[in-house]
Amino acid sequence: MGTGLDLTKSVREFAVERMGVDLFGVAPVGRFEGGPKEGRPLDYLPKATSVIVCAAKIPDAIVETAGHYDEPGKTLAPYMWYGYVTLNWDLSTAARRLVGFLESKGFKGLPFPPPESCTNTETDRTFHIGMRPWRPAWVSSGSAVFC
Repeated sequence: MGTGLDLTKSVREFAVERMGVDLFGVAPVGRFEGGPKEGRPLDYLPKATSVIVCAAKIPDAIVETAGHYDEPGKTLAPYMWYGYVTLNWDLSTAARRLVGFLESKGFKGLPFPPPESCTNTETDRTFHIGMRPWRPAWVSSGSAVFC
């Protein structure tokens, strides 16, 4: 592959055209230097140079009708399934396939699952899986601004 821009363009095309992600961004790994321990890319891949972030849009009608079952015209089922469960599986599959694409070009990639809170029923302790925090990754890639 010729330049870093060529690689970024080919990865973006793969992610958007073949994997169907709606939002794609790339951030230089240096933007994460001040992040929390075990939340920085170099904590896991010391030779990393970039971080790729992808997102999928939740359909408008799903967002607009999300609510408690006793509210007129509201339901939570479509959001829980199509705005959360299948959306996260789709993004996880896209991340895994993007890593395969990168490896076919001679690069390494390490996908992280979407952030999720879990509770250990024996101890009642809540813990998180997935790389945190996600918001700085989006801001660092230039793909989002959070207020």
